[in-house]
Amino acid sequence: MRPHGLDAVLLLVLVVCTWQKLSWDVLGRLAVTDVLETAFVLGFVGSRVLRGDRRVAATAAVVSAFGLAFLAVSLGSLGNVETDVGVDQWTKALTKWVIHFSFLTCAVAHLVRRGPALHRTALVAFVLGLAVNAAYAVAQLGSQAVLGVNLDRTLLAPIFTGAATSGANVYGRVSGLTVEGAPTLTTVYRGTGLVDDPNHLGVMLCVPICLLLAAALGLGGDGAPRVRWALTGLAGALTLVLLLTQSRSGLLGLAAGLATLAVPFRRELVSRATLVPAAVLLLLVAAFVAQRQAYVTQVLESRLQTGARGTNTHFFVYSLIPDVLDRFPLLGLGLNNFSILYEFETGRAGFGPHSYPVQVLTETGLLGALVTSLFLAWVISRALAVLRTGRPGDPEGRETRALGWGLLAAVVATLAGNLFYLTMTFPYWYAVVLLVVTALAVLLPRTARASAARTAKPVAAD
Repeated sequence: MRPHGLDAVLLLVLVVCTWQKLSWDVLGRLAVTDVLETAFVLGFVGSRVLRGDRRVAATAAVVSAFGLAFLAVSLGSLGNVETDVGVDQWTKALTKWVIHFSFLTCAVAHLVRRGPALHRTALVAFVLGLAVNAAYAVAQLGSQAVLGVNLDRTLLAPIFTGAATSGANVYGRVSGLTVEGAPTLTTVYRGTGLVDDPNHLGVMLCVPICLLLAAALGLGGDGAPRVRWALTGLAGALTLVLLLTQSRSGLLGLAAGLATLAVPFRRELVSRATLVPAAVLLLLVAAFVAQRQAYVTQVLESRLQTGARGTNTHFFVYSLIPDVLDRFPLLGLGLNNFSILYEFETGRAGFGPHSYPVQVLTETGLLGALVTSLFLAWVISRALAVLRTGRPGDPEGRETRALGWGLLAAVVATLAGNLFYLTMTFPYWYAVVLLVVTALAVLLPRTARASAARTAKPVAAD
């Protein structure tokens, strides 16, 4: 496959990597993203073999080294799997991981070689994919709450048979009274969009919101105001959809991301470019609250309860870590085997760890936690290196620093959101890692040229 063909497949992966419902009931569950990632890997390897090209970018080599370390830990954990069901779960998880990490490795090598133009387009493709996901969530909520039409069953189910859920998530029902005093029951819906769970969508949306805000606040040049308004407006719209998911993990992630952006952009965050979209968002929320006060009050009370079953469940999974590490300290239970332990403890089948730290510690042990910590530290260091590359006084350097801060905030937001939910095993996380770790590699040549131009001395004419 030629480079431009690989570019197209790569961009398609970044667009659809959060569209989980686009999947089929084949070999367990086969998603469109899995097919596209596999096609990219085969195309990349095939093109390199045909050209006899063995060159590997340093960043891709580091990713490969981490991949081998993860693979060694995962294979070692198989020895701790005690049931046939556990082996099946381990095999499914490892297969998915191999697809995603192989794509990450090949995509890093390809993106570094293709340069900054493709990296910018890749950022746009990723944000666009989540924007479409958010727009679908709004349409999904509207059709189900107002018209009683399940948009998933109408549009997706006839083609994609592997979706784990269908339609907006029903959170519960809120009681109230009509004007005449008659009792009413109103269904509470939470937007899921093209993912399986509203909490997944909420955590995922933190990434484009952070990237858009950082890009808007770091803009320079004559056309900056209009672009800044467009970027902050889109960030505000995505924040509204995040609120519609009612995801506490999403809000936690967003708070962590905004706190990160507040470090370099303290003044810009209270400028007109951000305050006006924020005011519009608050007015929309206030108007809805004014019309549905009883509904909103009851929903807020239920979401703020700390003793509810759902909240206790998220804390309970942490209590299982010591028992697992006592039995299998180095390599854990094995990939995807937490659900078997949880069923044994509670009788509830098919329940995952719902927390990235819990998943890492229980399923890969202390060795897996060590490799994961080193990998995350390296990813964060790549974002920090980008923000240190740009010069504050240079408009282009300011945008580079803003990109670095946006990438860092996106990673921090994702980590915070995954304390009590689990999205970092999904393909979108590998897309985030791809965009973070390749940013410095594609920017360095441009930075070096700019530095050389600044330091070059004019030569006197003969």
